[in-house]
Amino acid sequence: MSWCQAIARAVVTCGMGAMWAWFGAGCSSTPTDPLATLKNNGASTESRLQSMDMLDAAPADPAYRAAMRQLLFAPGVVQPVRAECFDRLYADDRSKLLELVVLNLPALEALEWRRGLCEKIAGLDWKEATPALVRALGRPMKGWIRDVRERPEYLAIAQMYPDGTVGEVVFDVLVHSDPATQANLRARCWELMFELGEEQRLVQLLDGLPADTSDLLLLDLRRGWVDLGVLPRTREEVLWLRSLQEPDRKEFWAAAREAMQSVSPEVRRSMQMKDLGVVVAARQMAPEMLSLSRDQLIARLEAVRVAHGGRVYSPDFRGYGSGHSESLHDRRKELTWGDAAAIVIMMQALQDEAFVDHLFEIARRDHSDRSTEHGGIVRLDASGQPELVEFPASSRGSDTQFHASQKMFDASYTAIGHFHLHATEFDNERHAGPHMGDFGYADSTGVNGFVFTSLSNRRLNADWYRRGQVVVDLGVIELP
Repeated sequence: MSWCQAIARAVVTCGMGAMWAWFGAGCSSTPTDPLATLKNNGASTESRLQSMDMLDAAPADPAYRAAMRQLLFAPGVVQPVRAECFDRLYADDRSKLLELVVLNLPALEALEWRRGLCEKIAGLDWKEATPALVRALGRPMKGWIRDVRERPEYLAIAQMYPDGTVGEVVFDVLVHSDPATQANLRARCWELMFELGEEQRLVQLLDGLPADTSDLLLLDLRRGWVDLGVLPRTREEVLWLRSLQEPDRKEFWAAAREAMQSVSPEVRRSMQMKDLGVVVAARQMAPEMLSLSRDQLIARLEAVRVAHGGRVYSPDFRGYGSGHSESLHDRRKELTWGDAAAIVIMMQALQDEAFVDHLFEIARRDHSDRSTEHGGIVRLDASGQPELVEFPASSRGSDTQFHASQKMFDASYTAIGHFHLHATEFDNERHAGPHMGDFGYADSTGVNGFVFTSLSNRRLNADWYRRGQVVVDLGVIELP
């Protein structure tokens, strides 16, 4: 029988109205095992929905509920089936449903269902799910919606709380969440407040914190604000600030507090977590830097940069939009005092023969190692001069990536910045400077980044970068 004859017979057997169903899963029939059909991703949507109608005769059946809970977030499930599972669980098993939403929504990569789920929560005015929406909103989704105000979680919160702002809702979750059991949620809320432009509300919270509070998170944040004048912006930076208050870093804390008292109020207001190691290093290496303004530091930079050649080496950013200049002249308006000071310190280090020799030695080993890029931190040595300290990658497998270990992060909290090499080839000019993965790293960690790219076996290009895709080409270093 030919293919055309088979279709004709199917039309006669099932009827013209069943044509679509024939292509999807054969002629419609009542499922003989509705639970198995519901679990079967190969079954048609119609059959699975029909199975749910049949299983509704015993909605409290543990196996039926377990199947619906599984389908709600399992990969490969079509949205109509997910939506029907949600509706039934919301009606019959709401507390368990809330647990599932809290656990799974922040990491949900089925973006159509993520949007649909947020719309359902808002449509039901399910305010108990607000912390889940906030937690999900606080987790960036790479390659999706960049503007937090366009995220479905934001829109759902705004719909449920029309008399306030999303910032007020997030702030309320931050303040009233349990300090012991919801520490991660609170850190996400803190990060979100910055994204929503609510920094002043956080300052007011810390300034007005009761002296007898037992909230250790807010106590640590207030101490950072009072002693150092810095507010961590991200969850990672919150952990960073709290780590600096551990007993074994008390000397660094004292040095940072003293250095911050030596800078102007304007400079102090611009400081971020990444600048603490920089200001401590500046105080030790060249105390006069602390009395200079941002513009004076940049003028010093421009004079030094000329000595390293005028050419700017940069990767190809076609397809990623505009605004990726690495020129100091183009980027100068975006640089803070801390940015400029970090670059000045690195430019000074690149005048030191021992520092440069070590840098090229690392580059040679990186070129020979095809399993990973090499990297580490920049800090001051015992004599008060910048040095490169290598750390093994936490994982290997790609010659174009460097995965920082937790040990490296712990060591970097008092450092000037992180560094890594682009030395896959001796002539690696087309990959000179930080690329999108490096920018993502800077955005998530908040560190000063330095990347050194091999131009030949005797020449390296140097770049500094930070979050926000701000990068400055520092010129070319040549082996003496």
